Amino acid sequence: MKSEQYKVTSQETGERLTNFEVKRGDLYIGDRAYGKPTSMNHCASNGGDFIFRIKKGAFDIYEMIDDTKVNLIEELKKLEEADALDMDCRYKISKEEFGTIRICAMKKPKNTHETNGNDTKFMNNYIVVVTSILDCEKISAKDILDMYRLRWQVELYFKRLKSLLGFGDMPNKTAQNIETWLNAKLVAAILLEITTSEVDFSPIG
Repeated sequence: MKSEQYKVTSQETGERLTNFEVKRGDLYIGDRAYGKPTSMNHCASNGGDFIFRIKKGAFDIYEMIDDTKVNLIEELKKLEEADALDMDCRYKISKEEFGTIRICAMKKPKNTHETNGNDTKFMNNYIVVVTSILDCEKISAKDILDMYRLRWQVELYFKRLKSLLGFGDMPNKTAQNIETWLNAKLVAAILLEITTSEVDFSPIG
């Protein structure tokens, strides 16, 4: 429930896991901005595990036994209403090297469905994630999807930074001033984290 790493960049720097240090044994959870081979490779090569949401066409998915591509949309269409997709497959790390991954998916509640449109809108009716956690006997697809929901805590953290500490109210557009201002705000945020971590969650008694 606290921040691990900060990095202040220009707006040209996109969201990707390579912006940060990956620690062996940690689990990294990210939205569709992170569901790409670059982030997956960075995580796996440094000993971390990941659960990333993916969008249609983020990368090619292949069968485990050969180089046949998997049609993810068709696999989703086979799902019954309450079922979860749980599929081991592969992706290309390089031209000749494959990595093993697991795709887990579940249909969203009906009141969030997009009923018309193309395959992209069809896939938006599902939560589809890719993970490096392959032991389906110990950790089910539902477990994976439940863990992905923890990502919402990151969104709440950003909301607290913006609403309580005013991170969204830049003082001006000068890069040097903005960086100085953000770093000062981050120091305040870290001090608050340290302070709140040392008190009881609720009063005693």
